[in-house]
Amino acid sequence: MGDSSRHRFAYLSHPYANNHPGFIVSAGRDRPQMQLGGRSVLGQGMSVRASVDGGMVDSNLGRMGVSGVISGRHRFEVETRWDLFTEAPAEGGIDRIWLGDVNLTYQHAVGRHGQFRAGVGIRSLVDAEGNRHGFNFTYGFDLYPVDPIVIHAAFDAGNVGTAGFVQLHASVGVMMGPMELYAGYDQTWVDDIDLGSPVVGLRLWR
Repeated sequence: MGDSSRHRFAYLSHPYANNHPGFIVSAGRDRPQMQLGGRSVLGQGMSVRASVDGGMVDSNLGRMGVSGVISGRHRFEVETRWDLFTEAPAEGGIDRIWLGDVNLTYQHAVGRHGQFRAGVGIRSLVDAEGNRHGFNFTYGFDLYPVDPIVIHAAFDAGNVGTAGFVQLHASVGVMMGPMELYAGYDQTWVDDIDLGSPVVGLRLWR
């Protein structure tokens, strides 16, 4: 990544903005602008992205996910993801379960074409029986290999109450200005319950 602890950087408004070959610009408080092809590219000190996606686990069980990330020039981030699982059992009615987390992460490697992060947070499960909470560890990355492609992946592990939890989420997206259309797969286990499914979604960058 060509990164170091002294590396100062800033974010574009979205990946490949202003014909930049990636998302991170080598600019910070001391150099708020960089020259790219004879043009000045202004970097910003914070990046915000919000996503919504969905898929079907099986014919009776669907999922909808919402997520967000706030990234700072100081390398720290706050990220969250919440998945709503909705099932229509044969005996009637609708069952709903929310699975979510809130994490504080640190970008340990940052470069023009990618960001790698690790962090910890709180994992929660909310259903008709109440709320259960636990610990969450997360590791993930975003890659910007070539315009307009964006690759995301994240691994989460922890617990909710007495149940173990593992989630693997990966997607490939296409940038259309500040909007990203993506498709991928989300594999979620709560103990031995498999909640994996393909997902399609929309992500907005700011």
